Amino acid sequence: REMFYMFQYEELNKQFIGGRWRDGSSRNVLENRNPYTQKVITSFQKATSDDVDAAYRAAALAKQEWDKVNPFKKRAILEKAVSFIEEHEEAIIYLIMEELGGTRLKAERS
Repeated sequence: REMFYMFQYEELNKQFIGGRWRDGSSRNVLENRNPYTQKVITSFQKATSDDVDAAYRAAALAKQEWDKVNPFKKRAILEKAVSFIEEHEEAIIYLIMEELGGTRLKAERS
């Protein structure tokens, strides 16, 4: 069970910028550790100021596109996001517990 969730978490060790996942441009690596056990959950290349600028520009463009989407389509998109969260609730709770080093109750309330 843990390996299944960790595999999925490993897929999230990149930055989502401009519609694609990519590594940070820094040579420095950040290890994300469970603060209770000190177990490394995942590691990833840190962002640089250029990465932050690219993310900001991409977000500004995405917002312009989002503003053009009609409210009914926005609702459908948000309902799909809610469904995804509901379907993957256990995995999300597990990942929050790992990252925070906390209890299930704490993770469920995060």
